[in-house]
Amino acid sequence: MEKFLTILFPMIVSIISYRLAKKNNRNKTLWAINGFLFGIFALTLLWILNKYYPKKKLELDPPKEPISNQTLSLLDEYNNKFWYYLDNTNNQLGPFSFDAIKSFFHEKKIHSNTHVWNEDFSDWIKLETLNGFKNILIDKS
Repeated sequence: MEKFLTILFPMIVSIISYRLAKKNNRNKTLWAINGFLFGIFALTLLWILNKYYPKKKLELDPPKEPISNQTLSLLDEYNNKFWYYLDNTNNQLGPFSFDAIKSFFHEKKIHSNTHVWNEDFSDWIKLETLNGFKNILIDKS
């Protein structure tokens, strides 16, 4: 019975060390071995390290959604046109590439209610009514 307890106690401390290391983003295997070999001393050291020197979890950016085929075809269509826009005093500015229009939008030189035109349009339209406006301009895709 004494031999059983001699093995059982280090195994329990090893399991606790493993879980505590996993919870605090530390090397689980190393701390499980330390827990088994050094018992309560390793567990105490791990607790102190976690309390005073916490390891931050690596935060990853969420994956971006892939650009849809419809958005890609709109981009191709828009990139092959000359674009014009009306400034605040209704002066026509252009021609510009669609990439320039996107840059102006992100630099806040133009806004969603700015009127734009290209040769496919019969009249000026607001930028926000442009097909694919949210996917192409707002998401910076």
